[in-house]
Amino acid sequence: MNCVICLTELVSSNDSLEHIIPASVGGKLKKRGVLCRACNNTAGEDWDSDLARQLNFFSVTFDVVRERGPAPPEKVQTSNGGELLLHPGKPMTQVSPVFKSTQLPGCIAYEIQARSMDEAKAMVKKLARRHPDLDVEAVLASAQISNDLLDGYIHVSTDFAGVLAGRSIVKSALCWAALQGVPATVCHEAREYLTNTAAEPCFGFINEPDPVLNRPIGVPLHCVAVSSVGAAGQLLGYVEFFGWRRIVIQLARDYRGPTVHASHFIDPRTSEVLELDVDLRFDHATVASIFDYKHCLPDQVIASAEPIIETMLERLSKQETDRASAEMVERAFRECGASEGEMLTEEHLRKLAESMAEQIVQYQAKLSKR
Repeated sequence: MNCVICLTELVSSNDSLEHIIPASVGGKLKKRGVLCRACNNTAGEDWDSDLARQLNFFSVTFDVVRERGPAPPEKVQTSNGGELLLHPGKPMTQVSPVFKSTQLPGCIAYEIQARSMDEAKAMVKKLARRHPDLDVEAVLASAQISNDLLDGYIHVSTDFAGVLAGRSIVKSALCWAALQGVPATVCHEAREYLTNTAAEPCFGFINEPDPVLNRPIGVPLHCVAVSSVGAAGQLLGYVEFFGWRRIVIQLARDYRGPTVHASHFIDPRTSEVLELDVDLRFDHATVASIFDYKHCLPDQVIASAEPIIETMLERLSKQETDRASAEMVERAFRECGASEGEMLTEEHLRKLAESMAEQIVQYQAKLSKR
């Protein structure tokens, strides 16, 4: 076997373990015999990292299962000019806590806005080291927990692919083709693009027609596929991320190799491998129109994205409900007057019920205004 990019012969000393779909977005399929260590390192640091950056919003909101831990928090801008951090599997937070001091006649006033009670406690304790007379417990007891909803909209970039991430996409298709027995040397268009920085892209975006057969609605799947069947002498690849970023790759325009048709699908939320297939029976004219953006018109992209966005919103809605409920319970216990580990009395239970009822009414009132 030879490296599919530089064609160096692969031996035990230079072979590497390649994730066919990058691990940074939840890929699990790992194979040797496709990339040398040098090409793998370069592709991972430059190409795959740029792809992961572009897709990180979806990795975070879908809490993608990654081998090296959760995706990093995603900083987003809101329509009212604020900034928030989105966390995998957790509620969104402010980018950083707020700590302000104001000099007043005879005293200093401090304003603290923390993202959790633990963070607030740490900030107040730090302040107490500067002011030993500060009653930490009294300050924390007077703290107010706010279940405010997002005021405005989140801005999310729709930029995708480009110089670096585009090469990650083509690399995935080329490695998958090699695993099906296709020599890299016959994939002229793909290798030219990966080895020549001045080469024209050999891929385009497609939302209509949908290449995935019997697509499960709303599943943010990943896919890599390759097919020469019905492709008019071409070898075509297909890569998809999160169910709506869909790319056709022309690995070889004039293909002279074995007949091949194979696909790999995964749900990055669970790492479940899905039994699906693709239809890449596109002639040269159709491929040219795909490369010319004729199959990813705005209404087609929206139609592809809507089921995925609906799944995302359902997940975020449940996450927000769980967060609000947990904070309501925490506040109710703090307000009922019971100490940690103390048996709850009827009076404690009465105050718990009153606090929960009051908070639920307040929260529902906020929801009704949206």
